[in-house]
Amino acid sequence: MSERTEFDERLRNLIGLVDELVELIGVENRELETGVPSALSRSTSDKAKLGAELDIWVRQVRLGQFNLAVASPALRERLTARAEVLDEAIKENMIRLKAGIDATRSRVDAIMRAIREQSVREGSYDASGRRARMASMPSSLLA
Repeated sequence: MSERTEFDERLRNLIGLVDELVELIGVENRELETGVPSALSRSTSDKAKLGAELDIWVRQVRLGQFNLAVASPALRERLTARAEVLDEAIKENMIRLKAGIDATRSRVDAIMRAIREQSVREGSYDASGRRARMASMPSSLLA
């Protein structure tokens, strides 16, 4: 098998890896769009595994272990095109993850505010040193 043929086969595998990663990120983005937290996404662990595999490829290319110039021009172009699609999917994923984090942070802040307000309302003591309750104030965070 010639060096080009062997390298082209490896490059096809890399393109397949990129395609798989694009699909998984797309699934996660659709889930995030509907409000599913990323921690509950089925794709998160698979995405991490494929990302690690892609990192190995990138490291090998950067270290000069693979010369992309050996590959056929059509495969290089296809890899470049798929890498651009992956880049856009990752950018969208980052935006959606940040929005999810911000929404979670807002919910936590609202809960903490409600707890502090309830503590202030219920935090006084009567003359005997017992905790005084204000009868007119609800004692539930939900009220």
